[in-house]
This record gives sequence, C-alpha cells and structure tokens, in this order.
Amino acid sequence: MSCGYRLPAPAPTQTSVTPKPAPVSPALAPLAVPSAAAVSAAPRSAAAPIPSPIARGSLTTIRHIAAGSVFKVAFVVYCLLFGFFGCLFVLLPGLFGSSLLGSLAGDRDGLGILGGGMIATVVLYVLLVVVGAFVQGIVTVIAALIYNVAAGWVGGVSVELEP
Repeated sequence: MSCGYRLPAPAPTQTSVTPKPAPVSPALAPLAVPSAAAVSAAPRSAAAPIPSPIARGSLTTIRHIAAGSVFKVAFVVYCLLFGFFGCLFVLLPGLFGSSLLGSLAGDRDGLGILGGGMIATVVLYVLLVVVGAFVQGIVTVIAALIYNVAAGWVGGVSVELEP
C-alpha cells in the first residue's frame, strides 16, 4: 500500500446465473423473510429483494377471490349459524314435543317434529344444518365468481392492512 508496487489484476471468476422466479402479484406474495444463511450465501448481484413489512395504513386491492376457499369458509360459517339457530328453533323444541315445524305440518298432538318423535327431530336438524350450509356455500361461491368478474372491470376492493 505504501511502496507503490502495482499488484496484478485478479483473474475473473465465473459466477453461476440462477433463473429468476416468475413475478408474483404483491397482494398474493407471502411475506417471508429469508434466513441469514441464505442471504449471506447468495451473490449480491442475484439477491432477490426482501419484501418489506406491511406499513400501517397501506392499501392493497383484492382483485380475485378463490372459489374453493370461499366455499370452505362459507360452509363452516353457515354450519355454525344454522347449527345454533337450528338448535334453538328445531332441535330443542322438537325434543321437548313443541315443535314449530311439527305444528306447521299438522302435528296437533305435539309429539315431535313432523310427528316423528326424537329421532326424526335429530335427523331433520342435521339435514337442515348440512344441506342449508352446502346451499349457502354454493350461493357464496357464485357471489365470489361474480365479484371476480366485476373486479376485472372496475379493479376490485381496496382494503387497509395493519401489520
């Protein structure tokens, strides 16, 4: 450094070029932080940008809703709702002999839902919950598909995310 002798230029080294992954929409990309070993092992020129954490008050747009996930969530939500309200208005009254549905169907003696007793009450309760939740899940999927078409036209719904 102090004598002024020029050092020979280092021989060029070959670096392997890794293919870049296909770009992913920021709304769909997972917020994963790579490990320290992966960051230090990667060459500086090929390092992918690290996603920043979600800033408070940042807006993102929902442009597509997956029909399968909508059906799963809607089915569970409607099973819970129909299960709770069915228990209040079908199961408990039917088991205690004062069924609202039984009286509507002509069960004047109040012997249980549709005149079938406790077993019919439980079977009808389960059928109402499962079939009702399935039908509402299908209706919600149709609504999600219509949303996807409309979001393609107008751009979707903007939501504010919090970290």
